[in-house]
Formats: sequence, C-alpha cells, structure tokens
Amino acid sequence: MRGAGGGEGVSVVQTSPRLESFPKRPPCAGSGTVEFELVANSTAVVRRMAHSPLKLLTPRGAGDCAHVVTSTYGGGLLAGDAISLRVRAGHGTRCVLGTQASTKVYGGGDDTSRQSLEADVGGGATLAVAPDPVTCFAGSRYEQCQAFRLAATASLLLIDWLTSGRAARGERWAFGRYRTDTRIDIDGSCAARDATLLEADGATTVAERMGRFDCIASAFLLGPVFRSAASTLMETIGKTTVSRRAALVASASPLRDGAILRVAGGAAEQVGRFISRCLGPAWAALGEDPWSRKW
Repeated sequence: MRGAGGGEGVSVVQTSPRLESFPKRPPCAGSGTVEFELVANSTAVVRRMAHSPLKLLTPRGAGDCAHVVTSTYGGGLLAGDAISLRVRAGHGTRCVLGTQASTKVYGGGDDTSRQSLEADVGGGATLAVAPDPVTCFAGSRYEQCQAFRLAATASLLLIDWLTSGRAARGERWAFGRYRTDTRIDIDGSCAARDATLLEADGATTVAERMGRFDCIASAFLLGPVFRSAASTLMETIGKTTVSRRAALVASASPLRDGAILRVAGGAAEQVGRFISRCLGPAWAALGEDPWSRKW
C-alpha cells in the first residue's frame, strides 16, 4: 500500500532550548497555528489561532500532555476547502493533536479538498498525532500533505488512516481521488517518506484493488520516548500468525530510531481497537491514552 524509507534532508530543525515562534502571516481561510511551551514545568498552549472553517479546541487530558483537537464548521470538508495547520512543540513539551470526529470529505464537482500539517518538534519534546480516520464520500477528491521536523532528541507518534467511505450507502471506495504525502525529518535528515495514491486507473477500480478491506492505517513511532514501544511493537507483530483471508492483517517494519505499523481491516472500529492495543506501550510512554474513550 505504502512505502517508507530514508532520504536526503532538506530542512534543519532548531535544537536550542526554545524554538522561535512562527512568523505571523496574513489571515487565510482555513489556516491555523498552535504553539506549545513549558510553563511552570507543565506543557501549555501559548498560542492558538484558527480561521474558519477550521476550529481548534483545547480540552483537558487525563495526563500531563496538552491537547489540541481540530474540527471544521459543517463537520467536514467541502469540495475546494483547504485546511492548513502549523504546530510548534517547544523544548521538553508533551503534546497531543487529535480530531473531534472522522474527517468527512464531501463530494461535489471536480474541486479537490486539501489538508496540510506542518510541525516543528523541539529537543526533548514529544508530539502525538492521533486523529480519527479520513472518510471520503462518493465522488470526492482529497489531498493531504504532512511535514514533521524533529530535533535529534524529539519523539513523534503519528497515526494516519482512511476508511472506504459510507459503505452502508453503497459508497465503498467510491471517491474520485485520494492522495497523501508524509515526510518526517530528524535533525535535518529524512527518516521516513510515505505516500499513497488511490484512484481508478482505467483497468480496475479502487474497490477492486482493495478487496475485502474497508480501512487501512499506518502508525509511526520515532524518537527516544517511543524507542522501547517500537521494539515491543516489532516483536509483537512478528509473532502474529496471519491466516488465509484474515479479516485483519498487519505488518511492522523498522525505521530510524523507531518503527512503522501498517494495518488493513474491516470497519474502522476494528482497526482502531487493534491499533490502540498495539500502541499500548507507546501510550504508557506518552503518559496517557488519548483514545481511551474511543474504542
């Protein structure tokens, strides 16, 4: 489904105790900025700005992490919507970025809905990006770009997943186009590059190629905080027996100072529960489970 690997770095991450704030930009529809810093030895959101249709919420978590939840007015993305979010996690912070619900991508016309996430993670900081899945409706077109720049001692947990759409309404893998591109740099060099393109190729449909699966997911664990959890994940998945025509299949591969988990299964709830169990050691290392009430 996807590929990950190393490459030349193109961005340099500041590793000083305090990252510089993002420069201010003119207001742009759908854009947002979040900045985390240590305040009295606790992580706090020191800057939060969003322009409609993007909304940013800051609920209180169960642990020491600071939480930001993204949402949109109307509960999804209309054709042509563009959401752009920049996140800066300062030195030593612990941060969780999630979504209020699945990201629904509505159809209508030939316009493409787009989302981008750009994150700088400072030295000793930990960022967990744990959204609900993207759900593309029939005829929709969606593109997503994610760029993470980690300091040498920063850690990242990233979950990226997609459902087949509204299968109960006969819209199984019926979207027009889905494309994602994710890059993770550590200390200025590329640690992972992951891309997916799903669209009809003239010979087969997306539904035909996806077969019995209705949800696909990838989870990245990188950095010192998640090193032990990545090792445990590799061992656990390596011992898992896969039967013929299994309802859910999973694989794990090593990455620089971490690992990547890939899952293909049925309903989002099934895949979500499986990911949550596999990431149990990572949640423990983070200090809380941001999915504890989801699955």
